[in-house]
Amino acid sequence: MIYFLYGANTYSILQKLYEIEAKFYLANKSGAETERIDATDLDFRVFWDKVLQKSLFVSKKLFVLENVFKDIIFKEALLEKIKNLAELEDIFVIVEKEAVSDKDKLFKELQKRAKRQEFKALSGVKLRRWVESEFSKFSIAVDPFALDMLLSATNVDLWQLSGEVAKLTAFASKSKRITAEDVELLVKSKNSAAEIFKTIDAVAERNKQKALNLIERHLLGGDDVFYLLSMFAFQLRNLILMKADSVKAKKEMHPFVAKKTYYQAQRFSMEELLKMFQKIFNTDLQIKTGQIKPEVGLRMLVAEM
Repeated sequence: MIYFLYGANTYSILQKLYEIEAKFYLANKSGAETERIDATDLDFRVFWDKVLQKSLFVSKKLFVLENVFKDIIFKEALLEKIKNLAELEDIFVIVEKEAVSDKDKLFKELQKRAKRQEFKALSGVKLRRWVESEFSKFSIAVDPFALDMLLSATNVDLWQLSGEVAKLTAFASKSKRITAEDVELLVKSKNSAAEIFKTIDAVAERNKQKALNLIERHLLGGDDVFYLLSMFAFQLRNLILMKADSVKAKKEMHPFVAKKTYYQAQRFSMEELLKMFQKIFNTDLQIKTGQIKPEVGLRMLVAEM
């Protein structure tokens, strides 16, 4: 039997793979074995020898084949043997952690001969439902604004999201509800989005001391200077996009980010935003060329914004 798992949602692919492996071992409690093959590291002939090799102690094997579509030679050889593979008693799971063209010859063969499942990257309503379903497994509800904050803080990364959901679930085991305060307390923002918003708010208020104090909090919290510069550039880019075309920008951004960005954009002129964006570029260049120390450059940037 052949399974074909593919798509950009690597977290869900791995969960499905675990499910297949668990069922395999339950059905073959003795004499079962799993072998993982990376097509970019192994000659197809070696793989095929492993497939044909039989052992007195192993009744059935599960082969996990990764990166098949990344190695042309391996892929072409597999294409020639795919019919034979489908007829064997062993289990073969072909895993491709990205989208695959439906025009590819091997893809077409797998459509006919494999249990195929695509795992697309989650976004929008589907992503929100996924997170809500993860909490609901433990009979825990999540407030809408708390969910917005969680998605923004993790930059919709399912790997980080799953970890944060586990942490929040343990924290809310008694209350059975996740609030915005819980997220603010427990979730370490991957992109420090909430703090970046606060810092840019301070800049918009022309409150340089507050902005500098917030920068110090970032630095004391261990945030890298280049990371902070990239986040400033990212949010300024969002502000420029919002200023130029708010309708289009709102469609492209997460609702929580779009709402905050829209209100911030009203407090700047396009000329101011472009000047700040240029200052970030200049500061980044000065730091990378050794003209100024990273922390000093960041502080000077905020003081001049």
